Amino acid sequence: MNGLVFDAERHAYLLDGRVVPSVTQILAAEGIIDGQWYTEEGRRRGDHVHLALRYHDEGRLDEASVADEVRPYLEAWQRFISETGFICLQIEQPFADRNLGFAGTPDRVGWMDGDKTLSIIDIKTGAPEPWHALQTAAYAVGLGKRTARRWSVYLKANGSYRLVQHRASDDINAWLGLVSVHNWKLKYMGRKS
Repeated sequence: MNGLVFDAERHAYLLDGRVVPSVTQILAAEGIIDGQWYTEEGRRRGDHVHLALRYHDEGRLDEASVADEVRPYLEAWQRFISETGFICLQIEQPFADRNLGFAGTPDRVGWMDGDKTLSIIDIKTGAPEPWHALQTAAYAVGLGKRTARRWSVYLKANGSYRLVQHRASDDINAWLGLVSVHNWKLKYMGRKS
């Protein structure tokens, strides 16, 4: 998208030079994400796993360079691809929704199980949380693909995975309401994301 820049160092999205909140920033600001149980170790592990999976999916991974801690998550991802026939069309491609004023980066967008219906995939290395459904709904809205299938893939330290489809019909409406309330607070109450 023209005018969109992701500043990885600050973990900030800039749209036409203006900072716009991310999906997770909005979820946190509105009290949907409770970060009290997140650890620096878990964040670091997640970053390393995501980087290894990105290199894998781009065909640039030197498997000898994969840390022992990351290897089972990579194996789980490889198993997921093999068992579902997932075909990746986009890898961590940032987007911004100009109308609603938010940005995000879905982990993967592609096709699965031979079905050409678009699938939006979010990759997790932690436990399932209810807000994951809203996160994928936000990605569907932001990408302009509200009818896409939405999934979280939970990769586990034992090399297995759990695939969860987010099917609730009210997820999209819940996200639209949440981002609208967030924007209202920014405008009328001076709150920051």
